[in-house]
Amino acid sequence: MRVNGYQKFMSHISVCFAVYQNQGSLTPLYERMIYQLKTYFPQHTYELLFVNDGSKDDSLAELLALRAIDSSVKIISFSRNFGQMAAILAGWENATGDCVINMAADLQDPPEQCTLMLKEWEQGNDIVISYRVSHATSASSKLTSKVFYKLMLPDAPPGGFDFALLDRKPMDAINSLKSIIVFINTIFCGRVSR
Repeated sequence: MRVNGYQKFMSHISVCFAVYQNQGSLTPLYERMIYQLKTYFPQHTYELLFVNDGSKDDSLAELLALRAIDSSVKIISFSRNFGQMAAILAGWENATGDCVINMAADLQDPPEQCTLMLKEWEQGNDIVISYRVSHATSASSKLTSKVFYKLMLPDAPPGGFDFALLDRKPMDAINSLKSIIVFINTIFCGRVSR
């Protein structure tokens, strides 16, 4: 709950992860994320929402083991690989938090950065973006991300970003545009997000 733009009371935080072939990184990611949330934000509740994008390794088994020990772990599992954008959108659509953090499941995005992002949110910022100066992605992924972010968030960093926190209000606005996002994804990527 916000009072005069500042986070004053207990809130619910959603952290969403697009998972594809991330076996072995998921447990350390979970442990580091839980440490950050419990240590720096004990006044808030949270959920960790993992979207398994058709991984063929044992990512899903690792996630199921985490959920068995922690009810804050939520899992969406696709029957096949639909792509990172579909996984991100599924996470956003199913997140129940007052704010939603989207980050990579491969530990390229440090969970410790979430602490800084959440502190910015508590100070009244509705959108907090954290991005890498450079990262290894394919040319088609870079182009798709560039087009998406240019259309949806024109003031985003020039290289785009995958690591962001959105307050519930902008998250709901983005979720309301899902049909437009599917259309853009179909045109530029040649596939439909489901």
